[in-house]
Amino acid sequence: MPFEIVVDRQGLLTGDWRLAPGGEAPHGFIEHVQAWVLRHVLLSIILLILLVTTLFITLLWLGPPVPRN
Repeated sequence: MPFEIVVDRQGLLTGDWRLAPGGEAPHGFIEHVQAWVLRHVLLSIILLILLVTTLFITLLWLGPPVPRN
């Protein structure tokens, strides 16, 4: 928070998100993913929840990481 307050007072936080709709074109895979998330916030939240749920269900189905006797 202190960093953000200082930077805001210096006027360095003006403007929109760089990768938001109407902003700069993304370069590289990571920036493409970030731009897609910024443009489709609700869908990306739903997909993240589904991914985490699927991961945990799979891990619970596999069981503990110790050998069964």
